Amino acid sequence: MKGNRLKPDSIFYDVIANGLSRCDLFNNPIGLLHDMKSQGLKPTSITHNLVIEGLCKEGKMKEAEDIFNSLQEKNLDSYAAMMNGYCEGNNTRDAFKLFLSEKGLITKRASCLKLKGFIPDVVTYTMMLNGYCRVNRLNEAYNLFDDMNKKGFKPDIYTYTVLLHGARRREDVMSIIQEMKKSGLSFNVNCYNVMIDKHCHLNNLHEAVCLFKEMKDKGVERNTVTYTVIIRGLCHHGFKEKAVELFHEMISNGIQPNRSTMKALK
Repeated sequence: MKGNRLKPDSIFYDVIANGLSRCDLFNNPIGLLHDMKSQGLKPTSITHNLVIEGLCKEGKMKEAEDIFNSLQEKNLDSYAAMMNGYCEGNNTRDAFKLFLSEKGLITKRASCLKLKGFIPDVVTYTMMLNGYCRVNRLNEAYNLFDDMNKKGFKPDIYTYTVLLHGARRREDVMSIIQEMKKSGLSFNVNCYNVMIDKHCHLNNLHEAVCLFKEMKDKGVERNTVTYTVIIRGLCHHGFKEKAVELFHEMISNGIQPNRSTMKALK
């Protein structure tokens, strides 16, 4: 190319970097950036991502982090590159930290599978499920839940609670609740709170009230959230007097209402 006086462009550098990376010959990632800039070329997001992964493979995590943090516009590939880099360096703590960041939560499935490869357990899966549910990526969450079961990891009450909290469709909510009841697990206060709230939203007020009473029967201590969700459900369905009654019960039991509680009564 040089002999024919052809000037390489950014795409050329991306192709070269990708090829070298695939062959494990990408030995000077920073040099590539300097060379591009000397040609008056601006590195693309692909260039930066390849350089980040290349530096991580060389064990130069600090340099990789510096480039990642310097990027003004990070995309999914940027997060995937840094996550993969951490995993390559056996640094799963920072990989998880990045995964649970605002953008890392919706990173690519391949990177999530790479992350699982190091310490696959119920806690790992539950953390990832929580991440997907928080950003409403429910298809990925359900696929991950299926993957968890296929690999023999039994969901605990925290896993089910996370999945239930993220569910939006009626059929999904009812399916999860039914599976939870069949699991034989003991429900904690957070699980009851989510189930009561979901039943209220699905207009199953009778089920919500039954669960509220069941908590007392089984010795599960109700908290502010418990009373708030049931009071909100009762008010929404026109049972304001019963809601006020529970509000007074709440106070008498030494449970302090919060802003959400007061808002529900208005």
